[in-house]
Amino acid sequence: MELEQQLKKEFIQDFGKDAWIKLKEACKFHIKNGHIDKIYKGNFMQVILITIGFECVKKYREAHEIPFTWKEFKKWLIDHKEKIRKCKVNENDIDFLALFSGAYNFLHIKEEIK
Repeated sequence: MELEQQLKKEFIQDFGKDAWIKLKEACKFHIKNGHIDKIYKGNFMQVILITIGFECVKKYREAHEIPFTWKEFKKWLIDHKEKIRKCKVNENDIDFLALFSGAYNFLHIKEEIK
């Protein structure tokens, strides 16, 4: 969890606290509205993976009022992928349809999911 907190802090430093809040709200929206059967925890990996899976930044950025582009987000994720890969991920954090469709392939995390 310590590494997740560090990543969250780095994300907020790079994009701002409001951007993190918008990303968390997008994740929470999909879970609370039953789009995916998960329990909302709001931890870094859940927020990142669910919002990638639901394309909240890639396609629905304006609807979620996310202030950064997919290009900026993807670059940040790739730049931090070694740290991201070291974070523990459980079944509550991930969108398995997105996993199997290849949405996470650019992070090379598939083999890390336990």
